[in-house]
Amino acid sequence: MLAFSEFFYLVHAGQGRWKICHRITDESAGIIFRSPAGFELFDDERRFVGEFDSIEHALGELYAVV
Repeated sequence: MLAFSEFFYLVHAGQGRWKICHRITDESAGIIFRSPAGFELFDDERRFVGEFDSIEHALGELYAVV
């Protein structure tokens, strides 16, 4: 099983928001927002990727589409 923390790291970007960065390049990979139903994931171009029950699941999906 992959540990997505090997590929990404999170930077707190305000209440309920985290910027996702590539660990190797430090470039932006997306953003996560806390929502009433879980966590909303957007890619680095602010396109909605999906809503997930955990940040780890969101990072897994981001890894699949990057």
